[in-house]
Amino acid sequence: MTARRVLIYGGEPSPYHDFPAQGPILAELAREAGWEPELTCDGDAFLPARVAPFHAVMVAASSGLLSPAQEEGLLSAVVGAPGGATGVPKGLLGVHGATVLSSASGRYQRMIGARFLTHPDVGPTGPAIRVATRRPDHPVLSGVGDFTIIDELYLLEQLSPFEVLLSADHLGFERPLAWVKPFGRGRVCYCALGHAPEQLQHPNVRAVLKNALTWFE
Repeated sequence: MTARRVLIYGGEPSPYHDFPAQGPILAELAREAGWEPELTCDGDAFLPARVAPFHAVMVAASSGLLSPAQEEGLLSAVVGAPGGATGVPKGLLGVHGATVLSSASGRYQRMIGARFLTHPDVGPTGPAIRVATRRPDHPVLSGVGDFTIIDELYLLEQLSPFEVLLSADHLGFERPLAWVKPFGRGRVCYCALGHAPEQLQHPNVRAVLKNALTWFE
């Protein structure tokens, strides 16, 4: 059986997140999940003819602005209209800075569910985030229990409804860290964890990302 293909998008260079270092880690976990990855930093990869062969898109960009044509191609790819130019409905997996990537219309941000606002200071020794599983029965959380991790705690503005899978308490509020939602005929999963290679190597973060790809199948 031919492996399903996932397009991993790194976007514009960022001083905060090193896609050249993180991209190979994401590609490795995709292969472990049985997917064939392709890394790109070219937003035109979302245009219909180029995105059509893929079964999923992983957005690991953490800066930049999608052009109207790039945004339309990506959204249409996830929606998966019958007979559409972008092929089968895609799963969209957003990783960490995917909520920083933006568009003039805001449609991309609403599809993913939220936009980045800020995060508390974090150093090499913490503070650690205490991550709670909210839907332990969901396939994306298979093998994942409550855990702690030193990572950026993204504080986000919710833009559309989603089902929270992971969260953390901060300043008396529950902060969503991972969620799922439908978008047309496609599926969306976002995980706010994964600031640097060290966080992407955390076994529970890896499990969430690999499980999400399996959930798209």
